[in-house]
Amino acid sequence: MKKLLLIFSMLLAYLGSNAQGVWTSQSTGFSATSSGVTNIAVVNANVVWVSALDAGGAARQDYSRTTDGGAHWVTGTIPAPANWIYAMIAATDSSNAWAAFYNNAAPKGLGQVYHTTDGGANWTQQAAGLIFSTTGSFVDVIHFWDNLNGVVVGDPVNGEYEIYTTIDGGTNWVPVPPASIPNPDAAGEVAFTTHISVAGNSIWFDTNHGRVFSSSDRGYHWNVSTTNLILPAVNPSIDLCFYNSLSGIARYYDDVAIYSDVVQTSDGGLTWSSTFSPDGFFGFDVKAVPGTDSMLVSTGQSSNSGFTGSSYSLNGGHSWTNIDAGVRHFALGIADSLTMWSGSFTTSPTQNGIFKFTSSIPVACSDPGVSPGTATANDTAICGGDTVVFTSTGILSPSNGAQSGLSWVISSANISHSTNPKLETSYMKSLLVTFPAPATDSRLFINNGSLIDGLNYPYGIYYWTPVVFGNATALSSPVQHLEDLTLDGNCTFVGTSIAVHVLNPNDPSCGVGVSEIKANQLSVHTFIKDRNTIDVLINSAAYGKVSIQITDLAGRLVKNQNSYVSNGSNHELINVEDLASGTYILKTEVNGNRASNKVVKY
Repeated sequence: MKKLLLIFSMLLAYLGSNAQGVWTSQSTGFSATSSGVTNIAVVNANVVWVSALDAGGAARQDYSRTTDGGAHWVTGTIPAPANWIYAMIAATDSSNAWAAFYNNAAPKGLGQVYHTTDGGANWTQQAAGLIFSTTGSFVDVIHFWDNLNGVVVGDPVNGEYEIYTTIDGGTNWVPVPPASIPNPDAAGEVAFTTHISVAGNSIWFDTNHGRVFSSSDRGYHWNVSTTNLILPAVNPSIDLCFYNSLSGIARYYDDVAIYSDVVQTSDGGLTWSSTFSPDGFFGFDVKAVPGTDSMLVSTGQSSNSGFTGSSYSLNGGHSWTNIDAGVRHFALGIADSLTMWSGSFTTSPTQNGIFKFTSSIPVACSDPGVSPGTATANDTAICGGDTVVFTSTGILSPSNGAQSGLSWVISSANISHSTNPKLETSYMKSLLVTFPAPATDSRLFINNGSLIDGLNYPYGIYYWTPVVFGNATALSSPVQHLEDLTLDGNCTFVGTSIAVHVLNPNDPSCGVGVSEIKANQLSVHTFIKDRNTIDVLINSAAYGKVSIQITDLAGRLVKNQNSYVSNGSNHELINVEDLASGTYILKTEVNGNRASNKVVKY
């Protein structure tokens, strides 16, 4: 923890003293000069999608995507009508993205949603003629939590906000019942495009009447509150930014007088504090930094006042420090405290269009703080279809040379603290390289036969090891794995190997005691979060209703909980405060697939 705090303090000191060096220009690849970026959908430090903006106000349907942290951007076009313009783009990985458009010509408004599952090669319109097709409709924002669960929000129609949810990736969009959405407070209340904030399962959007709508269950039920911000009669607008499910800010920005009126909340937006007006809070966009307590970043591009630049806050928006000034920054997207992007303008298809922020703290190979971190795993043996999560914390990578970062190595033997993992005879493969290395990194391995299949690699004990490196030389471009690099033995640091027994799906231990039937469809792991709470990690192959039953060793039902899970990893928290100390059996069922686990309460 002390090392992480030290690294974070070093970053903040760097921002304060070397602000001009932290943003670097990248080319989005848009062909039209003066193309801007209206919305940035950051999936992680490597995968980012952006939507195009025309400086002259023309409708644009093109987008750009990077899968290597912005080293290369690839553009494409969504088949929306020529007069239609972006409301927002959302993405969940390098393959799946959704784009919402509205008609920029008469009748202005309406809405169309397009989805790609192949990285933008093909796009399909969803629910054509069924959503945002009524006179007065206007789509504003869209968000997806994963490849199945999403929500799309539009302005009021006939006195009710038009909101839809989906549990199948948008194949079907279901209207939220009017009874689950507070009514507009008066004629003329509307939402804003791109104006949403998301934290966990909670989502918020704001309106031109200074109100904030909030949902804590992914858009199925909504509340509304009044911020009491005083907005002008002409072009009223506010911003929202939540940094966890309870805490956030709303603000009104005056572009002429150059000031922000800000209110804050600590109850998820149900109530708001009195107004405060901090200096240095830029007016175009504001986002929270994931993984931090209350760090925010703002951008500015004011053409009226020249109030341009970027700044950060460490206390939820009460005070701000410039990152840079005098440079126009538009839409903002943040991966973590070390990596973010802001919109700019294209000067040619190969120059400019977006800025990337990366920490430029110089870390020498000889720096005593360099470390691949402390690696852990959430399981020691996995049956067929099960998932193990590896996490390394306290990472600090050297920054020497053009190639430096983090990867993980899979090997058939322990290679802890090797001088060069690629030279080990037990070396099998490396996982994707991350540039730059984050302070904490997690990777998944699924026992599905795609690597360890019992033939090329027999079932047995294998090792996962974090590796940080600097001063490496690229053998091919783009660099994705350690196999694409020549490593410098004097600047490569290998962590402690973590052993996991990858079991044959037919192994008897996979069907006795803590059994997991059809583990390729459902795997369940349990953790003791505290003495009164069980954290159930459910990896499901499909969306469905989950039933969790806890029985004592005599088979008597002592606890029953029902919920819903999406495709992939899900966490369910179970309160067991009322259970006596002892051993219990936790039975989980999703879509007819069952798994059983022993749980001990102390």
